[in-house]
Order: sequence, then C-alpha cells, then structure tokens
Amino acid sequence: MKKVQLHKGVMKVHYNAPQRIIDRAIELANQYLAGGLTPRKLSNKKGLVLDIDPDNRIVIDNTGKMNLLQHQQYNTWITRNLK
Repeated sequence: MKKVQLHKGVMKVHYNAPQRIIDRAIELANQYLAGGLTPRKLSNKKGLVLDIDPDNRIVIDNTGKMNLLQHQQYNTWITRNLK
C-alpha cells in the first residue's frame, strides 16, 4: 500500500494506480479538504465517497482517513472496514 501526501493529511492508495489517477485523486481530495467539494454519503451512513471516474473512488471513513480504491475493491473494502 502506498501513501500519498495531501495538503492536510495522507491518502492510502490500495492498488498500483496509474499516475494520472493519483494526480486526479490528490486534486479532488485537496478540494474536499479545502471545503470546495461535497462527497456523497454511503448508504450505511458510515463514510463518504468521492468519485474520481467510473472505475476509481476515494472512500473517507468517519475518522477522516482517505482511501483510494478501484471499483472491484470498493464493495468488499466497505463491508470489511466500515462496520
């Protein structure tokens, strides 16, 4: 797992993402941290999601930790980590 530095924190990258996806994720995460973006809530109310593109998402748990996930990892990660 790779960690990427943001303006106000760290985001964990859970797969070998292309650099263009990481750059876009950093841009969106920094906009969220600055108050410029409103993420959607998960249906279980235990986290927030920022969509990067149809195949990649940033999941923000209730403690504020950010995780960059592929679409295939997304559902499994939520059920295992956001209880």
